[in-house]
Amino acid sequence: MIQEKILVSLIRFLNEGSKDRRAIEYFLGRGKNIDHYLDELNLLGIYPQIENDIYSIEKIELLDKSLISEILSPLENSFQIQLMIEDIIETTSKAFSPSEIFNNRVKICLAEFQTQGRGRGKREWLSPFSSGICCSVYTQLHLKSAPLGLSVFMGVQLVNLLESIGFIGLQLKWPNDIFFNEQKLGGILIELSQNKNNDLIVNFGFGINYALPNEFRSLNATNNKPIDLKSVKNENLLSRNEITGYILKAIIVSIHEFTPDSVKEIRDHWNELDYFHDQNISVESDNEIIHGYNRGIDIDGSLLIEQGSNIRKIISGHIVH
Repeated sequence: MIQEKILVSLIRFLNEGSKDRRAIEYFLGRGKNIDHYLDELNLLGIYPQIENDIYSIEKIELLDKSLISEILSPLENSFQIQLMIEDIIETTSKAFSPSEIFNNRVKICLAEFQTQGRGRGKREWLSPFSSGICCSVYTQLHLKSAPLGLSVFMGVQLVNLLESIGFIGLQLKWPNDIFFNEQKLGGILIELSQNKNNDLIVNFGFGINYALPNEFRSLNATNNKPIDLKSVKNENLLSRNEITGYILKAIIVSIHEFTPDSVKEIRDHWNELDYFHDQNISVESDNEIIHGYNRGIDIDGSLLIEQGSNIRKIISGHIVH
């Protein structure tokens, strides 16, 4: 924990501007091994550049609670919102307990860096320090049954939001990935549980790349061909905090707008956004590889695969090709 605090402080110090070695040594304090801490920054996805004994890092935009809260303020009449921002956390998905969520309470955890960021199926979500938007939103669902298709519905809603602020050409990969130009931009993870009153609680996890470091790209640290929002639209780009606020606002509103008919209403739009629509694909589901043509989604969000004269519904799984 002490080490993490030192590293975060060092990142903030270097983010102010280039520093010489003496300034860093003075900042860290007597007895600290400067090379050790600079090397440790690599583990957070921060790669200091050294030229003529001058150290610098790519400029990052740190999360600002006041700026994000200002964007969320119009929702305060309808929801009791608690916003928490962590520098380093294991995963935002474990920040709160479902037992704490009742009625109109909304608890949000944002993090600059997750040591064990999660995607679907226990896959990792890799995102260097302050390079993306990593969040979990906890709230109560006022439904009597499981929200079938919530993941695909939310994917469409988030793409709609991103398009409204200038990110055009985004696509969705069933059930919950956002793509651009054949590269992964972000993803959704939804977990359902109950509070003490047996009310249905959703833990909505979302991760999207905002500005990946050049060094991270060159290392090819993931097999998912990542891309970031700056690559999608570099001109007149909103700030990381502004986009974070708008995304959180859309998440809260969309979750509470969801009804059993919501997926039926967005099916046609899903087909327009579907990265693999009408293509021959392979889907991994329950340790089985299923081949066939992607024919869109059913009214419950399940994937429809055409195999000869039959249509097979896939309730859970992921597209591997």
